[in-house]
Amino acid sequence: MTITVPGLPLQSIFVQNDNELYIERVTLSKRNIEKWMLYTNTSTPVMNVITPCYSIFIDIINNLYCSHDQQHKVVKNWLDDDDTTPMIAAGNGFPGSTSNTLIQPSGLFVDASLNLYVADFGNHRIQMFAQGESHGITVTGATSINITTILNYPTGVTMDGDGYLYIVDSYNGRIVRGGSTGFRCIIGCITLSLAGNQLSGPRGMAFDSNGNIYVADSRNGRIQKFAYAKVSCNPITNVSLLTSSRSPSFNQPKFCPAATWNSFGAVFSAKNIISGTPNSIFITTNNSIYVLAQGTPNIYIWLKNSVNLTMAITVPGLPLQSIFVQNDNELYIERGTLNKRTIEKWILNTNRSTPVMDIVAPCYSIFIDIVNNLYCSLNQYHMIMKNWLDDDDTTPMIVAGTGFAGPTSNTLNSPYGVFVDATLNLYVADFGNHRIQMFPQGESQGITVVGATSINITIRLLYPTGVTMDGDGYLYIVDSYNGRLVRGGSTGFRCILGCITSGSESYKLKRPRHMAFDSD
Repeated sequence: MTITVPGLPLQSIFVQNDNELYIERVTLSKRNIEKWMLYTNTSTPVMNVITPCYSIFIDIINNLYCSHDQQHKVVKNWLDDDDTTPMIAAGNGFPGSTSNTLIQPSGLFVDASLNLYVADFGNHRIQMFAQGESHGITVTGATSINITTILNYPTGVTMDGDGYLYIVDSYNGRIVRGGSTGFRCIIGCITLSLAGNQLSGPRGMAFDSNGNIYVADSRNGRIQKFAYAKVSCNPITNVSLLTSSRSPSFNQPKFCPAATWNSFGAVFSAKNIISGTPNSIFITTNNSIYVLAQGTPNIYIWLKNSVNLTMAITVPGLPLQSIFVQNDNELYIERGTLNKRTIEKWILNTNRSTPVMDIVAPCYSIFIDIVNNLYCSLNQYHMIMKNWLDDDDTTPMIVAGTGFAGPTSNTLNSPYGVFVDATLNLYVADFGNHRIQMFPQGESQGITVVGATSINITIRLLYPTGVTMDGDGYLYIVDSYNGRLVRGGSTGFRCILGCITSGSESYKLKRPRHMAFDSD
């Protein structure tokens, strides 16, 4: 049904029992919040207001809240008596950025402990006012004492059953989720637009009973429904997945702590074999070698210890950036056209492919962990995406980065190589920040394990592009602009190859991009 309420335009609504609608009734001479009985079309005034209510909320003990964005305050009254005059619950009626002031407060939420959360629109923050307190705490935003995320005119805030906040970050065109372990974008994480996975000026959001999210996508003039991917929780919460995990398809040899390598490299493949600059290499446990050439759609393959090129495949579409191989037959590559990009599973012997992840920009690195999560580093969007290959959902979620370049613990700057260890810790070659970031399983805040900003003494990197790990947990880093490979762990880091200077001699490297082990 569609109902027309006499009076001026409506701003907000709160519903109880599918029959009681709390709305703002406005005429030219009077303004109230009223309880409107849906099936009888009768109404009762419950709060007197003098300016529009941007948001209405009723808490668990029947307090009614109204956010007066024009008066920079939140007011409330109790619905179980007849007094319709509200009292101030947050803000003082004057715009300000202190702990007891607000600027154009928008969305509201009150939790089971009666803590009031306010989307403080003009201050780009979420304020939490403990029960009975007039001074708020910034739980999200640039002025928080904790590392959270940068907001841009937030308009809505709500909470799930586990206490995680969900924020409508309106001018960034996205929905942000987070709590004590950090904040990350979950919807609209690329850019503002009209596409199905994007938002433009969202105003509010709500859950249905299945966990699906509905968003009032205001500037696009639509209500968007985003389905909850239930399996997204399985890879990080179900311990049985780890016990039944598969073996890696790449090599992780074990070395002694003082291992060294011959500093003079032997040419495995010369320029006359590969058309273009090699930029990605993958070696399987059978010692089959797969190489991509920058700027081309070609894959060069040496099967099972062959020293001669076995085959070269041209994949229709845009140039390839990265590759991951399973079973010497399943190639995970990026297929791209001017209109669409996907990561596809390409069956080598049949030339058949299946889309497994939808992406919006090139993947500079593809990785599959031991529980079959697929990872993609979106260099241009400063974040790492993943999805689970054991279902049919091709929509990824963000696991590292926010979509905006930055040097903080929850941001990245042009990430390149990725690696995930046996305990599902994610390692990222954070190219623009000259560091290796490690994101523990399920965490959005990274730890700098290598680089100048690490709390430990490590080694200085210059635009790293690759990271991997051996069977003993030692990291190997492609330190690209220093022209070298670095090895290390808890006992320290040292250069192992290309340690003099960049160059074309056999003991030097020049802007190396990637590395891999064979089984020997």
